[in-house]
Amino acid sequence: SLRNASGYMVMVYLGPCTIVGAQLCHLFTAVHTNLVTQSVILLMMSFGYRLWVLEKAPTEQKQSRIWPLAQVIIALLAMLNSCAFYLGGSYDVPNFSEDHPYGALQLSGLLTANLLASMPLFTLLFITMIGSVSIVVIRRRLANRIRSMRSADRHAHHMIYRSLMAQMTLPVAYILAFLIWILDLLGIVRSHTLQRVILMASSFFALASPLINMHYIPPYRK
Repeated sequence: SLRNASGYMVMVYLGPCTIVGAQLCHLFTAVHTNLVTQSVILLMMSFGYRLWVLEKAPTEQKQSRIWPLAQVIIALLAMLNSCAFYLGGSYDVPNFSEDHPYGALQLSGLLTANLLASMPLFTLLFITMIGSVSIVVIRRRLANRIRSMRSADRHAHHMIYRSLMAQMTLPVAYILAFLIWILDLLGIVRSHTLQRVILMASSFFALASPLINMHYIPPYRK
């Protein structure tokens, strides 16, 4: 359950991890949130890689190591941000009372000395926005490139393109979660049910993306 109180974004934990304590729950949330955000960047890279394959010669593709290197860098950055997310957590929010364990990140103080508490959250929001916009731009270029191909070569690439297009709809869940959070932050709508929906909606990407690949990839391999 995601709430807002006293300049903090408070994550109230209700699952089995509460048996151990709030810090373990906060650690799991830090890792999960960063992995979900990383999936947006990987989707952007999938579009970019498909476009790169169509524009580069096979010899250049074999010699290039840019894509494996980019994946390693992204994984390391996600790990560092997860650590900052966890280390910046607070377990004592002023004027906030809750029977269940909770962890919190400070929303105020982005430009103050308390960068560790606020930067991880704003980094996740920034990466998600940049990644989503980049996906739209690269998708348009990829669609134009596929349309310009001969019909004999177009079919196989179009199948992968359809898979990416299906996955492109998944970031809409982020928009829904973000809007619900903003409504709660501004005090326009306050609902415990919607507060629980925020994290569930933002996690939809992680569940649906593999299912889409399982549907589209086998025919392509055949």
